[in-house]
Amino acid sequence: MVDLARRGEGGQSAPLIVLMFVVLCGFVGLTIDVGYGLLQKRRLQAAVDLGLLSGARVLPDATDAATVSRAYVRDNFNRSTEQDIVVNTTTGCMQPGCEDHDRLNLVATTETPTYFVRLFGIDEWTVHARGSSCGPCDSSPVSYDVIIVLDRSNSMCTNASNVYNGCTDLINAKEGIRELLQFFDASTDRVGLAVLGSSDTNACSSTLVAANCPDPNSRPYSHTTWRADGYRRQSDQAYSPPECDGANPSIPSGEGRFYRSIGDFMDGTAANHDRWVVVPLGQGTDFKNTNGTLNENSMFLNTLDCIQGKGWTPIAPAIYESTEEMRIRGRTFDADGNDVYRAIVYFGDGGGTSTPVRRTSSGAPTTTASWYTWTTGNRDRPCQDAIQQSDRAWANYGVHVYTIGYALNEGSAQACQQNSGAVESPAINARQTLDQMAHGDGKFYEAAAGDVTSIFREIGHAITAGGTRLVD
Repeated sequence: MVDLARRGEGGQSAPLIVLMFVVLCGFVGLTIDVGYGLLQKRRLQAAVDLGLLSGARVLPDATDAATVSRAYVRDNFNRSTEQDIVVNTTTGCMQPGCEDHDRLNLVATTETPTYFVRLFGIDEWTVHARGSSCGPCDSSPVSYDVIIVLDRSNSMCTNASNVYNGCTDLINAKEGIRELLQFFDASTDRVGLAVLGSSDTNACSSTLVAANCPDPNSRPYSHTTWRADGYRRQSDQAYSPPECDGANPSIPSGEGRFYRSIGDFMDGTAANHDRWVVVPLGQGTDFKNTNGTLNENSMFLNTLDCIQGKGWTPIAPAIYESTEEMRIRGRTFDADGNDVYRAIVYFGDGGGTSTPVRRTSSGAPTTTASWYTWTTGNRDRPCQDAIQQSDRAWANYGVHVYTIGYALNEGSAQACQQNSGAVESPAINARQTLDQMAHGDGKFYEAAAGDVTSIFREIGHAITAGGTRLVD
């Protein structure tokens, strides 16, 4: 006998199973769609964070910061999806009442498509990401070790035969360096100076000068005592200051202690060669008076004032020697245990035009190896060599490299050249070289001929302001 009641109950379970299956599919679909939405939110947030850090680097310029941040968000988010995004930015102050905006706010929105839950009429999710960054921030290191590298090649002088009246470009560079000094505290910070080509190695001769020159190799070329009338800067007078003239009677008047070496100065050995760092770290700490003004009698400024134009443009050895100076004398922490920010600031008006080899007394290159060993594969590639030396400074010693290209559109010799005059292979020019040399927080700056104090001022702000970070 058939149990009709049981047969009726069996028929009623089928719709239930179908309904449960639909609900289960809905949960599975919801999980997949929500998971994809969260994935896109993480991608969008990562793009926003990168955009915030990138945009904050150009603050306080609010317009440029907004443009850079939006571009970085779009470029990075669209690498993983073709979804359209809307990016809104605002700038403001970390502390109320600031003169220059130091805070960047960013909100990004995108519509993420759904797949399963659209069965229920939901075609897309709205995904948001937001955040804020500061630049410059208030978490800067307390102390700084900075080496300024000055190109003093003949192209920096409009009239190389009259080294004091004609070197207007070199004078402009020196004025810019003086502006950069304003950003540092002589009691906690250390600023060194290097030149290319290098300087002579004659020791200090007089007792007075030796008092300002504890390292005999740090005050290249014998010279007389400093003037007492305050005339030290080239712009103050139209002749060679006597304190810059050599004590050696064979040196003509007007050719000071930084003039007589030949060109690239690649003579000597690895342990004994002409100096590129003419003011070592820790020995030019008197560059400011107690009232904060520049000390015109300081070792740093007296050395800077006496530098004259001479020779070619061997960038790589100057960067190498500056890096070695930072390796040997550079600090990781100051006396109070705070981090020390280390940087090289390079100023030049062209690319590398000489491969480091020994030279004759007339400056002609020989095939004899010098004390300097170029980086791997860059025997006849002076610009690539300079780039690799900057890579080494940043990668091995955490030295931030800032570069300034001066009047790069002027003149005809902007292509990097070998000693023979042949163009470096593969071809590279001065602008590309200096751009690729910048590392870490460093940045490539370009300046037209003339006053460069604003460029050095911008670099001073960049070094001492503390970088960028996310704050929200």
